[in-house]
Amino acid sequence: MKPPNILLLNELLKPIHDVLPVIEDSIKEIESRSSTIVDKSIFSYVASLFEIIQNEILTTYFKSFPEKIKKKEFKVAKDSLFGDITRLREDEIERFIIALSYQNLSDFMRDFFDCLSIPSLDQEQIDLLIEIKETRNLLLHNNLKINNVYLFKAGSKTRKPNYGDSLPLDRQYILDSIDTIKGAIIYIENNLEDKYAKYDKAYALKSIWNHIFNSPVLNFDDYWDYDGTFFTFKKTVRQVKNLIRYSFSGTETTLLFIWLNHFNSILCDKCFDPRLVNTYHLGQNGRYKYLYLTNLIIEKPDVFKT
Repeated sequence: MKPPNILLLNELLKPIHDVLPVIEDSIKEIESRSSTIVDKSIFSYVASLFEIIQNEILTTYFKSFPEKIKKKEFKVAKDSLFGDITRLREDEIERFIIALSYQNLSDFMRDFFDCLSIPSLDQEQIDLLIEIKETRNLLLHNNLKINNVYLFKAGSKTRKPNYGDSLPLDRQYILDSIDTIKGAIIYIENNLEDKYAKYDKAYALKSIWNHIFNSPVLNFDDYWDYDGTFFTFKKTVRQVKNLIRYSFSGTETTLLFIWLNHFNSILCDKCFDPRLVNTYHLGQNGRYKYLYLTNLIIEKPDVFKT
């Protein structure tokens, strides 16, 4: 049985929520000061932030949906196979995203929206972002003196096509560019919210529970209440003890012990006799579920924090 994709929308959107206030502060900083150096520095910084948040969004997404990595095979060093598998997966994700980012921005944006299965920005906006990126690069690498790299890469929005001239970078252009970047980020945010609205903590926990427990006596809704913020365990200590004694298998007892121990260790201590909880009796399927659950708790602890 394929394990569920465990994604939290708030984690996917975190790079955006971190960056938008920074962009607002950057606009205020430009409008409140009269410094060409500060303006150029902020322009370069905000342009870079746009690229950074896209990479961070893809990283979070691919950790939850590794099958969406558009790569038929991975070449792995033999030594890596005997190390940390989680780290191995994260290294492959990083390499894949780096490879994507080496594309021109038009191709990167196409792959970005395609991987996330959300509608793309219109070409007019992408063309503006391409020119902004190439202006940033020209500022950093050639002091705004127009070269063939800018002329070749800036595309349809090239602002001054004369080789060797100095490319203008006035305050209004900087503010307009930041506004374009901000608009693109908000567009991405809105579409991610629409596409992945169901991926909250309740959906994640129910998906995990249903993956490791397939018994009618372990129906998720019989054990948990959720008020939109907090989970409450519905069973009493006596009910749990009776279920352990008369209904649960040894594997189910062990898995529920692990789960409850990370939810409420005091409640767990009251419900379980430690002598009944061990991993020796686990069969192949039980071992898989045990490793799956414990790895998730390590990799995604926020999912289990209530």
